[in-house]
Amino acid sequence: MLGSLVYFCTVGHTNLGYRWARAWGAPTATATATAMATAGADPGASVPPPLPPPPPPLAGQVAMVVGATGGIGRAAAARLAAAGCDEVHLVARSRERGEEARRFVLERGRGDTRVEVHLVDASLPDDVRRFCKVFRARPRARLDVLVNNAAVMPDSATATTSGMDTALATNLAGFYAMTEGMLPLLREAHTAGRRARVINVVSAGALCGGLGPVPHLVQGHGIGLPEGVADEGQRYSGMLAYVRSHRGRIGLTRRWAGREPSVYFAAVHPGWVDTPGLASAREMAGFYKAMRPLLRDDMEGGTDTILWAACLPEEEASTTLGGGLFWDRKERYDAVPLSGVGMSDRDADALAGALEDLR
Repeated sequence: MLGSLVYFCTVGHTNLGYRWARAWGAPTATATATAMATAGADPGASVPPPLPPPPPPLAGQVAMVVGATGGIGRAAAARLAAAGCDEVHLVARSRERGEEARRFVLERGRGDTRVEVHLVDASLPDDVRRFCKVFRARPRARLDVLVNNAAVMPDSATATTSGMDTALATNLAGFYAMTEGMLPLLREAHTAGRRARVINVVSAGALCGGLGPVPHLVQGHGIGLPEGVADEGQRYSGMLAYVRSHRGRIGLTRRWAGREPSVYFAAVHPGWVDTPGLASAREMAGFYKAMRPLLRDDMEGGTDTILWAACLPEEEASTTLGGGLFWDRKERYDAVPLSGVGMSDRDADALAGALEDLR
């Protein structure tokens, strides 16, 4: 209850919060470069010839965005391309929507970025594992930035073609399988002296609740049901499933960071963003109607911290991206004190073990 109160009463999640953070936050990369170039110059001296522009921050990098056909994922892919990535890989379920996203990214990129669409159902863990195996086997396969964005908030208890709860499958099982499957490439990436980054898009809605017992979470539609309830009936809540999913994603991000010293990890809350997923979520209809004028735009505030984490210089990333929860370029608490909704290392281990077994 305390976590929910803090979450829904925090104006900083809105576009107003983003504007405030940028107005009073760190200078942009362009401003910093200009200041460095002019530092110590004699105001009375003749103007020297302009310095060549610095290379784009992600020059030579290979990025992959999971859940890239719309909203935050598509916008993140476009901004990664614009930041200089040599390759941007879009993971999508639909060929049509994937190609639309590809055109969107190319139109907003630098013009020389290779953008490739991969058809993968992120809600089917075995399909994800097969894709990872194939991608790793490609000639000169490489991956420097992985953005895990795919997540759903179902209106009712639904199942994938494998029979798994849709929210559990997409938000946790597929998410876990993709990260684990790409780790062999990520461990090897040291392009331009930079370690690879895994950026897991999460919701600070995780502040509203805990993970709950893992056996209940992974059994049937338990992720969206109150503890002790086995029959979904009218009790299934997509919002509850979403809260638990993102609590799990935050905990797993910290777990990976503690186990993978050669890769940087960050859980990123984008703020409250106007996305198709939010607009169509039945349980969020009232919230969306009331807050729509204040929601962030996906191409700016909604992807700002994702891009920041991807572009952060190595010396800063080494002391910053240690698996924490980030929002507006700052690490934040992932559980309100005294709310009782945190996630222990033991919980994270139990969740990882259960997800390993899901097919």
